[in-house]
Amino acid sequence: MVELWFAFALVPFALWVVLDGFDLGAALALPFLARTDAERDEVLQTIGPYWDANEVWLLAGGGTLFLAFPALLGAALSGFYLPVMILVWALMVRGGALELRHHVHEAPWRELLTALVQLSSGAIAFLAAALLGAAVLGVPLGPDGTFALGLFSTESGPGALSFTTAGIGLLGVASVAVQGAFFVAPRVSAPVAERAYALARRALAVAGVLFGLLLGRFLALFPELVLQPSSFALLTLAVMGAVVAFAAASRRSPGLGLGSASLWLLGLTAVGPLARYPVLLASTEGEGLTARAVAAPEHSLTAAAPWWPLAVIVAAAWFAVVVRVVRRTTPPSTTS
Repeated sequence: MVELWFAFALVPFALWVVLDGFDLGAALALPFLARTDAERDEVLQTIGPYWDANEVWLLAGGGTLFLAFPALLGAALSGFYLPVMILVWALMVRGGALELRHHVHEAPWRELLTALVQLSSGAIAFLAAALLGAAVLGVPLGPDGTFALGLFSTESGPGALSFTTAGIGLLGVASVAVQGAFFVAPRVSAPVAERAYALARRALAVAGVLFGLLLGRFLALFPELVLQPSSFALLTLAVMGAVVAFAAASRRSPGLGLGSASLWLLGLTAVGPLARYPVLLASTEGEGLTARAVAAPEHSLTAAAPWWPLAVIVAAAWFAVVVRVVRRTTPPSTTS
């Protein structure tokens, strides 16, 4: 039952990475995609119907952790308190800025709100990836299963952001920028679409360099994790997705590019948790927090198990309806 709930927890977080990834990427890439206020409107309108719904999967993942692994959620939220609070504020700022931008017309305010959308989207992508990296690399867990980290690693103690986790955060930013570029390209005017394809190629090149450096780092630290069959398969899937995405950007094939970029993101997101399992939060001082040690009582997991798939099916069906309605009401692309 614990293994089943591990999968239940992984699914909504993976969906959030893929679905919220494209609108985060489109927003943080605004300086590279749009040169005028009208073009910025054009880009942001492509994600307007989706971004709020996509964040639901993050809430679903957090709710699943609260139900199935409450001790893990408690330890992680307290130990990563400062970066988690920055992440929460970034989510709130992004939502508020996106909504308010449609209701103001004065240029200074629009410029401020546009900057807030860009910065908050970048912060969300960076911190989410960095925190996942920190959980995989390991934290200084005490005997009671708790820890406390600052934001940066200093001589006085470790922090959530080291050179390695910052590199993982930058890899996350580059990867969602690729997704955002492919999502935007078929929905905007031709000049913006051309910039989107160019951005996808450049961001993939940056992501490839970061991936190579980080892979070398993990091979030096945890060769047994990287060389596991599951890790090898997921990393191969990710690399194949990146290669196909680069080719799709060169051929201006947004559908293929978005799908392959999603494989790249899925592979990178899942490889760490699956390689570490049954450890859910690695420790630099010992074994870390295992799934069985932090799981809710067995009877609670058993009672809730039939309801989780039903809830996900309902949410997915509603999302499909929203996408279908949006496609019917969205004007045709002007990229041709």
